[in-house]
Amino acid sequence: MRSELLARGLADDLPAARAFWDQAEATRNQRQHCGGADAAPGCTVKTRYVYQVFRNTPKGLVFAQTLFGFELAAADPRIVAINFVGAEDDVIAMADYAEPMRMIGALAAL
Repeated sequence: MRSELLARGLADDLPAARAFWDQAEATRNQRQHCGGADAAPGCTVKTRYVYQVFRNTPKGLVFAQTLFGFELAAADPRIVAINFVGAEDDVIAMADYAEPMRMIGALAAL
């Protein structure tokens, strides 16, 4: 499934995702006057991000989101983790806890 998703262009969205973070950081730097004499203390902080996967969707979508997170983390050192979000007591989350963990294990091994 990984090969198929990548062949169908999943990774084509990586530049847009990276550009989103670039723009967010540029906006933050501007608001905090980074590089100027009145720069905020936050300007010296090296920002890192956690990519979120919505766990309460069908398995295929969870896998695609997880794969995208791994590909994004490989392409951009600012992405340092993947976090499954959504209600932990949702029917899908309760029924499929082990499956997303296997996805993480398989993708991490690559």
